[in-house]
Amino acid sequence: RSTALLPTFSPSTTFSTSGFSAVRVLANGDLDETFDLDGRASGFAATPGLVVTASAVQRDGKVGVVGTLEGDFAARRYLTDGSLDLSFGFLGTRRIDLGSEETDRVDAVAIDGDGNILLAGTVFY
Repeated sequence: RSTALLPTFSPSTTFSTSGFSAVRVLANGDLDETFDLDGRASGFAATPGLVVTASAVQRDGKVGVVGTLEGDFAARRYLTDGSLDLSFGFLGTRRIDLGSEETDRVDAVAIDGDGNILLAGTVFY
């Protein structure tokens, strides 16, 4: 089964919040309805200070989504069915404070053969 993961951004009416949903699309362009029942998972919805920048799919089909949350690196993992992987971080999300007083920025993500999520970005000191 060929799929693509497409992050979709939808700003809310509140200035400081944004919405995010991960959409899985089959090779023929249809939404994959096995992914969160309708092809869309929206685990980051209405999270103040969140900017999602990248996503990647593990070999086992789990999806890693990364970005910046209130100035820190953040990663979230979804299971193959589109639900949050509650065994990852705290309730599916891992926030990483690298000690900077400024807003850090995640620019890219990769997932290695063991399922480790690797983040690359800029830390401002």
